[in-house]
Amino acid sequence: MLRVAKPTSPMSVGTWILTAYGPGAGLAGAAELMPPALRRTWVGALVRWLARPAGLSAAAVAPGVASYTAVLLSQTAVPAWHEAHPYLPFVFTGSAAASGGGWGMVLAPVAEAGPARRLAVVGAGLEIAASRLLEHPGLRRRTGCAGGRST
Repeated sequence: MLRVAKPTSPMSVGTWILTAYGPGAGLAGAAELMPPALRRTWVGALVRWLARPAGLSAAAVAPGVASYTAVLLSQTAVPAWHEAHPYLPFVFTGSAAASGGGWGMVLAPVAEAGPARRLAVVGAGLEIAASRLLEHPGLRRRTGCAGGRST
């Protein structure tokens, strides 16, 4: 998949997104989990020096990683998923933000969990708003209106 970048193929774009995300996230994670004894070596110094730019590059690509699955699902032959393509990435991204904020609240000390709380609230709000748009009764679907009675 990495031989050619094909913007019209969701799988090709997803492969490139994951390829861009993986090294930065891996290096930033390795810097966080590095044992104290290794931090005092030249390898530890190099990893610490590279960790911030690597984390920032992973953060720049993270929204694409969060919404990639929604794009892939919405390009299928299943009518419900295909018709949801304008809103489905926002549902997935909101869910990812809410989940990440939740894990941040679990793992961080209460006094330092403010940013995680805000991320969880914004993510939950985005997910709920996008889900409501999916249920909007006036939204035309291939098989009728959403929210209407089926006969």
